[in-house]
Amino acid sequence: MTAPDLLLSPKWDRADTWLPALAAFVAHAPRSGPRLLIDAREAALPVDLLGELCGHACDWAAQGEDFAEVELVWQPGDAVPERAVPVSSAADVAALLHAAAPTVPRDPVERIAWARDVKHLIDALDRRVAAHRYLAAPDPWDDPEPLVSVRIPTWGGTDLLLKRAIPSALSGSYPNIEVVVVSDGPDPSARAAVASVSDPRVRYVEVPQRPRYATSPQSFWQTAGTSAVNLALDHCRGAFIAPLDHDDAFTDTHVSDLLSALREAGADFVYGQAACELRHGGWTIIGATPLACGRITHGSVLYSRRLAHMRYDPLAWLLDEPGDWNMWRRMAEMGAAICHLPKVVQIHFREKTAIEDDPRASSDILNGPVPASAEDLAADLDHVGAAWLAEVPRRDRLPAAVA
Repeated sequence: MTAPDLLLSPKWDRADTWLPALAAFVAHAPRSGPRLLIDAREAALPVDLLGELCGHACDWAAQGEDFAEVELVWQPGDAVPERAVPVSSAADVAALLHAAAPTVPRDPVERIAWARDVKHLIDALDRRVAAHRYLAAPDPWDDPEPLVSVRIPTWGGTDLLLKRAIPSALSGSYPNIEVVVVSDGPDPSARAAVASVSDPRVRYVEVPQRPRYATSPQSFWQTAGTSAVNLALDHCRGAFIAPLDHDDAFTDTHVSDLLSALREAGADFVYGQAACELRHGGWTIIGATPLACGRITHGSVLYSRRLAHMRYDPLAWLLDEPGDWNMWRRMAEMGAAICHLPKVVQIHFREKTAIEDDPRASSDILNGPVPASAEDLAADLDHVGAAWLAEVPRRDRLPAAVA
């Protein structure tokens, strides 16, 4: 009797639900063995794009070798064979194929290199999906005075939120805005503080449970608040989105200036300049072309709803990138039309305040980028539930006897 086919049912927006199992099948299944059926009958993405994603992942896992048949089941009326065995992980696939389970590197340097390789693959797949959604998105200019969503994540105090950030948005020259404040975990004081703002344009949401972030100081600083920012984006209703941190401020003409620049350039993403407070006193101006890390600040950006499907990456620290720069880089690489306004539109106050009281944050870390050690990064893979990245198999990573 022939071996039954395997059945994989992905959540396409979560690589962990399909990439490890697909890679394991490609790496382990004999050429004449069972098929892997991938259920795409209820997918929101077009079948040709899904085929492209799976093909790219298969090529990565196969490394030029032949592999067993992988088939997309995508027609609504298509039936899955009754004997098909559901799988959801690399371990499931390995067990059914009587193959060795994925070997996890013990050396932290090797483990992080493996995880980063998989992360680059995932980013390449996500870029294809993001580009599709960008091109399919509606025109943001269907309203001559579009609603602009100012989204503000907050945690650890509301003083500057109430005295600086929210007032700078509400008092600006462009009135058609909403301010979406999201606490990065349950916080009765933040809830009460935002409720005290009488302006109906302000709304409050909170992450239901305090998230887990990378714990090493540099990695924590790079991605802390990601959950709150992404939840805020889920609640933004505007045709344009204006990021703002809870301890920074917009200039009076921030929104109107950036909207005008976008309209004139016919772009979907604009960044201006920021007056930035230096850690040891004084100020400098940041914001220049070409777009690059260190030449753009988080609160100097405005982008259209054609990019509103994109979310901040909670694993940006694995690539040693601040979460905001990681987001802007991905938008640019995906093909977004970007322009620059050489005008100060934001007041950005002292950087890295989130880690200045951490005893592990040396003066070097506070004053500049200092990558975390491989040991710290490997520990954080486990801490944030991303250990699976270092377990995705590939043909050239199998033991010699298997490969």
